[in-house]
Amino acid sequence: MRVNGTYIDVSPKAKIIGESTFIPLRGVFEAMGAKVIWEGTRQQVTIVKGSKTIVLNIGNKQALVNGTGQALSNAPFISAEGSTYVPLRFATEALGAQVAWESDKWTAVINQMD
Repeated sequence: MRVNGTYIDVSPKAKIIGESTFIPLRGVFEAMGAKVIWEGTRQQVTIVKGSKTIVLNIGNKQALVNGTGQALSNAPFISAEGSTYVPLRFATEALGAQVAWESDKWTAVINQMD
């Protein structure tokens, strides 16, 4: 993955399921300067960056962005290794970033707009 021109190594690696790319939550969003909060009893992830707050629930195709419901094409999940994965495009664009895919390098490119 490349965030704002800098390659970051995420562990575990991103997963492509169907036609969607899922990323391990913490590494990418912290590289974007976001705070990640995990609420284990509710299986809920909150991502906060500036004036944006995103709330995702494991297994649920509905998210909240600043309190407004938005549909997801795929639900966030927890991998067998215990890492939380979220849909790359939705979560990064909800934070105001642009996402592109460089297929020749198998690299997701995230560029923040702020």
